[in-house]
Amino acid sequence: MAIEIIKKSLFLTPRKTIYFMVYCVLVYFLSIIPVAMYFSQVADSGILSPDSDSIIIPIGSYFIEIIFLAPIVFAFIWFALKKYPGQVSYFVWDKKRIYWSSFWTIFFLSLLIIFIGFGIVQIRQGYFGGLYYFLTIPIFLILRASLVQSDWFIRNISNKTKG
Repeated sequence: MAIEIIKKSLFLTPRKTIYFMVYCVLVYFLSIIPVAMYFSQVADSGILSPDSDSIIIPIGSYFIEIIFLAPIVFAFIWFALKKYPGQVSYFVWDKKRIYWSSFWTIFFLSLLIIFIGFGIVQIRQGYFGGLYYFLTIPIFLILRASLVQSDWFIRNISNKTKG
């Protein structure tokens, strides 16, 4: 019984969409913490001139990005979860739609490599805010599994192109 519970919790996506959405929102807005840690360490390191606004420019641009990208990021997440299957394997593969599965696998694998790479580089440089990047791993895996498993997008596009 305990092995079944562990197997379902470790190798399957969450049963309900709401748990995943709450996690996404928390991770998205928690990005403020490692960014603040990073900019604090950069400012304290003496790399930037103390009498200039060099540190304010990247901080301001970060907050502009997080505010303007939020609707785009959450729209993509909503699209990916439109027909969320729930409790499927993180590594699900649709043999009938090889190109669809391949595209989303390559897309999210690329994002994983980039984010994990950023995290490792920042940790090696002593910026432990880089640990934040590892919080995105479940997000990418769940979005990939949901998009590979879902046929909502394909059905709607094929219906619109037929006439």
